[in-house]
Amino acid sequence: MIERRQIIYSSLVFYFLLFVVSSTETSILAQILGATSVPCLFLAVCTYVSIHRKIWEALLFVYLGSFVLSSFSLSPWGFFVFGQLAALMAVRFVRDRVYWPGLGYFIMVYVLSIGVYQVTVSLFSLAVDENPMHGPFWWSWLFQVLWAPVVAAPMMFLMEFIDNRMKRTSEVSEVEGV
Repeated sequence: MIERRQIIYSSLVFYFLLFVVSSTETSILAQILGATSVPCLFLAVCTYVSIHRKIWEALLFVYLGSFVLSSFSLSPWGFFVFGQLAALMAVRFVRDRVYWPGLGYFIMVYVLSIGVYQVTVSLFSLAVDENPMHGPFWWSWLFQVLWAPVVAAPMMFLMEFIDNRMKRTSEVSEVEGV
């Protein structure tokens, strides 16, 4: 019962964190950075959850987190779901084959999730949208990748601090061979 309560409280804190970083990304950083692309802070949270939680927790986080994200954008909810699910699958694929604890690994996987997310959303837009994207936004994607190492360190340490305070252990340590 206590473990279930820890999972629920930790998930609620991470949903609140997703809300805070999404609102920061769409309001404050967009005003400060102007025409350049803002970092994908929400993907840092989703990447951390994808690495350190059980698959059912990560899937639930992506699904419910997409409702939070769609409230900050004009993009349809399905774009967020499919983009994050593709990023989740890529992160889990890499995590199950190669893992080491630390910031370098988190940055690498975070950059991977940014690329997978952007390509998936672009392809999904071309496939189903009435007014699809006119092409990939190479400069925007490049700036998001360049921002990744800058924002990954504080985001990772914040999320590790939350996990330590909530007494959550990483699911990765339970994977055989790690």
